[in-house]
Amino acid sequence: MSGETTLLTSIVKEDLDGGGYSFSLSGEAYAAALVHAAVDEWPRAHGDGDVQAMLDEKMGEKVTIVRTGTNMMGCGLLVAQEGKLFEGSQGYAILPKGARKKGYRVNPDEVLAVIDGYRTDIALAMCETVTNRLPKLDKLTQERLESLPAPGSSEVGTPVSLAVFGTWRMPDGDCPGAIWLCGEYDKEHDIVDGCVILLRPEHGESEHGSVYGRQLLSGQFGEIVGFQPMPFGDAVKLCNLDFEEARDRVLNSR
Repeated sequence: MSGETTLLTSIVKEDLDGGGYSFSLSGEAYAAALVHAAVDEWPRAHGDGDVQAMLDEKMGEKVTIVRTGTNMMGCGLLVAQEGKLFEGSQGYAILPKGARKKGYRVNPDEVLAVIDGYRTDIALAMCETVTNRLPKLDKLTQERLESLPAPGSSEVGTPVSLAVFGTWRMPDGDCPGAIWLCGEYDKEHDIVDGCVILLRPEHGESEHGSVYGRQLLSGQFGEIVGFQPMPFGDAVKLCNLDFEEARDRVLNSR
């Protein structure tokens, strides 16, 4: 779309030997986890304003809107769109900067911010504020799970040495920003054990237990880069803390 700038995407470019790069238009799971978490984190970083009221107030004016979206392959995106708001035949709409016709519908449910004027620079800074609150992630692989100790291989108890961040799917909806702290992996039965899962209280209760490896590998998850192992007992105690404090302790272990 004209006048549109991508702020965050789940498409990851990988450098190729000999030059060039490759990428998947459908994005990478760990990058999608960050996009989903950024959308969830945005109101905490910038306030949960009344989007419809903001759109009504700026009707007919030049603005920059920040919204969520996907490409044709379902890749998650956060974008900034500069343009002039107007009332279209199907509700809110925007005429992109530099265009004289062919406006686009604006879905209020997808809008995170409405900024005065053409200020993509502010949108970029706002997005950076959000992503700075999130961990750095790398791709989670079967090989990484298999690098965990087998159950019962340690006489003194296995510490959690793998931290996984992403969107945990619950029966009643998705839980973005969930953290799995993992200690052991039973390859034969595909069970990751000695685990602690940290969830925001609005999504569920933090607890310890186990998870199938395939649930992590097939979902929107990535490995937290630089996580330092901690005793399982210390990880369990995180369940009793406020989520923000527990998350900060995990991220600050890097």
